Amino acid sequence: MVAEWRTKLCTCSQCVQLYREKDIEFLLDPEDPNHVYEEANVENADGDGTSYEQGMSALSSLDRVQQVELIAGYNDMKENLVEYLRKFGSNKVIRAEDIQEFFTDLKNKRRKLSVPPSSCS
Repeated sequence: MVAEWRTKLCTCSQCVQLYREKDIEFLLDPEDPNHVYEEANVENADGDGTSYEQGMSALSSLDRVQQVELIAGYNDMKENLVEYLRKFGSNKVIRAEDIQEFFTDLKNKRRKLSVPPSSCS
């Protein structure tokens, strides 16, 4: 399943050039070792160290571009969550369903943003 999304990436010359410029050309490689990062996360989840230490270890295993993208994504999520929670005010109890709704909406929003173009020309 992980490799499937890579087959949907546009490979026209414009997009390939953009991938090179952004230093993410590895996304076109179906043999890129995503499983290495996934396995590292599973190993870290076994209880070695605090969640902070595990997070820092996972972050340090990424290259600089991936680190910046991850941190930017985290900050975006945090800002969206703060904005979402503001509508509840200080007197309303926030339920688990509210948080689930937030993350479902966020996931759908990101899914819409990450759809590759059908034609780049």
